[in-house]
Amino acid sequence: MSEAKSNGLPRLVIAAPHSHAGKTTITLALMAALSRRGLRVAPFKVGPDYIDPQLHRRAAGRASYNLDTYLVQPDRVQETFADAARDADIAVVEGVMGLFDGSSPTSRVGSTAEVASLLQAPIVLVVDASGMAASVGALIRGFRTYDPEVRVAGVILNRLGGEGHYRYLLPALEQEGVEVLGYLPKQLDVEIPERHLGLLPASEEDRVTPLLDRLSDLGEQYIDLDHTIALARTAPAPTPKDVSSLLSQSSAPRVRVAWAQDEVFHFTYQENLDLLSAAGVEIVMFSPLWDAALPENIDAVWLGGGFPELHAEALAANTPMRQAIRAGGENGLPIYAECGGFMYLCEWLEDQHGQRYPQVGLISGGTRMTDRLQQFGYAEATFLHDTLLGPAGTTVRGHRFHYSVYEPGGAPLDCAYQITRKRTGESHLEGFRHRHVLATYFHVHLGSQPGMASYFAAFCGRRKCQ
Repeated sequence: MSEAKSNGLPRLVIAAPHSHAGKTTITLALMAALSRRGLRVAPFKVGPDYIDPQLHRRAAGRASYNLDTYLVQPDRVQETFADAARDADIAVVEGVMGLFDGSSPTSRVGSTAEVASLLQAPIVLVVDASGMAASVGALIRGFRTYDPEVRVAGVILNRLGGEGHYRYLLPALEQEGVEVLGYLPKQLDVEIPERHLGLLPASEEDRVTPLLDRLSDLGEQYIDLDHTIALARTAPAPTPKDVSSLLSQSSAPRVRVAWAQDEVFHFTYQENLDLLSAAGVEIVMFSPLWDAALPENIDAVWLGGGFPELHAEALAANTPMRQAIRAGGENGLPIYAECGGFMYLCEWLEDQHGQRYPQVGLISGGTRMTDRLQQFGYAEATFLHDTLLGPAGTTVRGHRFHYSVYEPGGAPLDCAYQITRKRTGESHLEGFRHRHVLATYFHVHLGSQPGMASYFAAFCGRRKCQ
């Protein structure tokens, strides 16, 4: 694809009029089919999502990066894209919710449309046309003309009744001047299963591999891949971005951080890993579920989010690991835990069936699963005290998404954060501290605060030298 490089990196943003139109299905089909052709596909996801990027990684064979204009500044989004896609043949960006849905009903801030505009990328609109005829043309016209700075250039129809339905809709689409790239028929065997936190995680190998194989087959059969690549090539050459400062090496002492990664804990922003590595952190993967001990010679532990409620009994059964983490925390080992990691550090976890299991016990009290979403959306955390992520007064951005509730125990807890919800402005205290342990429901993006990764590395380095 060397000729395509003359106009810059070929790239597309996959969007939709609304959620559940089939963006992830179409995105995975394109990534898998293009990768099968031998193209180097750079995958991206708009918004604060963990599970879609895991599926992207499996489909494209390389890490997927989140592009979020609330969590980080717009120029940082452009830099991340340029750096992560620099050696790719084509970039495919999966949007979030509806194309123009963002932080406000009257602006595109935080939306897929804003990211597409920043990247100067043509948009392919995925339309669930299962019950549509001529109205599909009106829908496309509305999305094409709503914002002149946003280029809706192509369409892929989803959940059609078959070839006849597709041919019937073509005239309504072609008169709107949009490139019709193909369709997917109704296929019950490729519906991506969902969990209470989103789509099926890529850690479930036995279900994901055949799903991606099937989607690749469907992409080759029903989507005009040559036409899709040609549309991606129409993206203009972007303004060159200097990414040298993004991942520049820090002078902080090199430290080893045990990073939880298994069927339970796998919610990770790839950029967090990159920023920590650039700051002098050696990431050492381990499994709280399967390993009997922490890795040797570590200077900190990082426990991300995931599904501890689905594995609470097995986590409880791994007594040596629970004891090792608790002993480390009580002896001053820096431990950062968010959401699922926070649940694991508590004294107990009550799963969705009402069964209660012992956990690590560093945080007094426990968490209980409910059948209702408890917190959802963007937020800011202002540090009330010095923490392992930054000094008092630091403000970072992140998001929360959880169905469990925390029930305090007998020991009083010191809160390190004041959390402010973006949508409502309401605030409350959170971020529980115990020695050098910091545990929270808040998912942090290290790129939201320059220098936070380096601060964490330096904090662990100072502890190492003591």
